[in-house]
Amino acid sequence: MDTEHIPPTAQTIELANILRDDVVQPSFTVDEALSNAPERSVDHFVVPAILGGEGGA
Repeated sequence: MDTEHIPPTAQTIELANILRDDVVQPSFTVDEALSNAPERSVDHFVVPAILGGEGGA
């Protein structure tokens, strides 16, 4: 089938970058971010393992 004279279809989204620039803004301290965590380990949230196997891996 000859498609040489058929124009390409339109894009469903614009091809220009529509994302905003990253801007550094004030944020929570580690202690503030983890203050309501049910469990933490140093500076990290502790969450239950969701994968089977020994050691949660």
